[in-house]
Amino acid sequence: MTHDPRFGELDLRSLSLFSGLDEAALAIISERLEVQWIASGTDLFQQNETADALYILLSGALAVLHMPADQALGAEPKWVGQVLAGETVGEMAMLSGKPRTATVRAIRDCEVLRFKRSDFEALMASEPSAMLQIARVAFQRLEASQAGGRKRDRQGRTFAIVPAGQGANMAAFAHTLSQALMRFGGVALITQAQAANESSGYFHALEQRHRFVLYLAETNLGPWFE
Repeated sequence: MTHDPRFGELDLRSLSLFSGLDEAALAIISERLEVQWIASGTDLFQQNETADALYILLSGALAVLHMPADQALGAEPKWVGQVLAGETVGEMAMLSGKPRTATVRAIRDCEVLRFKRSDFEALMASEPSAMLQIARVAFQRLEASQAGGRKRDRQGRTFAIVPAGQGANMAAFAHTLSQALMRFGGVALITQAQAANESSGYFHALEQRHRFVLYLAETNLGPWFE
């Protein structure tokens, strides 16, 4: 299978859902995936909707939320878990044919790959052994999630460091913060110059390799600051 540049550094074979699939099945999936941007605060899909696609998160972060039965009473959604870059979401409703059991919402600007239902069903018809493999992995993940496997806390992993006023020594502060965070895991400190013209795959790889990523905005001008 030739690597698709739309996916950045993501290799479909690295995803647990597609592990063990042969080249023919992976080629079909790769050809039919669609890139979609989701703004922070936007729902990727909502609880009780009919499943029309499964998704692979390329970059960003998604919250899995259980919506209260009567939202008119002002009850807050229940945080169920979090989807991180390089993970899939929405496959269980595709396999079961039942409505979505949770709302999935972008908590950062996200880039996802969408595998729509018609393509999913075409793959099922042409590569039944591949679909059996996907179903096995999906149900294994369901068992793990019910045991708390996807129930992550809400601690931040990526931070934007922006100046609060004139004369702030941003580089020194960023260095001090990165040194402090290293006690808890790997840290990447990224400046505008380092990340200029990079694709979403670059940021996906950074967040896969490091526990924390710090983005340093050295001025309040330009798209990097925004």
